[in-house]
Amino acid sequence: IASDMSIDLAKSINDLMLRGIIAFVSVLIVLLFTLRSIRGSLLVIATAAIAIAGTALSLYLLHVPANMLTLAGLAMGIGIIVQNGLVVVERMRRAADTAAARAAAGVKISSAVFGSTLTTTVVLLPFLYLQGNARAAFAPFAIAFALALFWSVGTALIFVPAVGKGGNGVYHGWPRLARLYNRML
Repeated sequence: IASDMSIDLAKSINDLMLRGIIAFVSVLIVLLFTLRSIRGSLLVIATAAIAIAGTALSLYLLHVPANMLTLAGLAMGIGIIVQNGLVVVERMRRAADTAAARAAAGVKISSAVFGSTLTTTVVLLPFLYLQGNARAAFAPFAIAFALALFWSVGTALIFVPAVGKGGNGVYHGWPRLARLYNRML
């Protein structure tokens, strides 16, 4: 055997895992700073993890090859995955801590979450009309990105109200920033 490519592959996979862990920890720190709640931050991270796992499963079932463009599409979707979870967690804070109130809050925010995700997904449609090598290269990117977005909607709108906790209308945000904003208006 002239060379063993498995060593390089193992190094690449370990490097990818390390970067993924760093990214999740970074996102968790930003969420902790923004939400000021460990429970809410972990809930958003859990929705992101479920959405990524669902996207990976969907890519496997659809026989989409796992390559750098597929991973790039998934990486681009992570910001919106986290955003959808964050928006729904924030909405749950203003709902009473009952199953019915959390479900109603999820329904109220669903059109905004679905609409913002759909507008981002529509931008990917031109990728499906590419021809030849360009289509072979960029279609997995668009498919991975779109699947990640739709999994994020599902996890944010179903998982968060089901598992999350209402805040009984208590505001947990940044009071000084809210006062400054109100003065500016």
